[in-house]
Amino acid sequence: MNTPASWATTRRRPSWLPAAPEDDPFDPGAPWRPVTRAELVAAAADVRDGLLRRVLGPVVVSRGSPDSLGVRAAAARLCLPPGAVLLGDGARWVREGGAPPTRLEVSGARIAPRDRGIPVRVRPLPPQAEVVVVAGLRLLAAPPSPVRPPGPAQVR
Repeated sequence: MNTPASWATTRRRPSWLPAAPEDDPFDPGAPWRPVTRAELVAAAADVRDGLLRRVLGPVVVSRGSPDSLGVRAAAARLCLPPGAVLLGDGARWVREGGAPPTRLEVSGARIAPRDRGIPVRVRPLPPQAEVVVVAGLRLLAAPPSPVRPPGPAQVR
């Protein structure tokens, strides 16, 4: 049986992590969402011991993994059903980073209560919204930055 410390350094699958198909090699740097009670308890212990860190809701990643656009998008994908479009603060967090949202807003999906490990609110897609795909995650495009004409203090 692998100890939590050994899997983070040797890249071996821990005994408590479900088996993956042969064509899906274990990557401790990839976000992962524990689902069963045993997985949640083991992941919480590894977070407490500093081997893992929380990314979004229950989703964890190895402590040494960078906070990148790809990691945030993969973490959000684990909390959403296929085909959902991430909106609001969740989409902003994926694009820009910072503190993760405490709930997600999505469009184009039906979500069962308590199904995703983080509160999810379903709302309609705003009219004329632009949807982009970032690292396999569909999300609302960033609103265009307003172009302000130069003020009197800026004109020389």
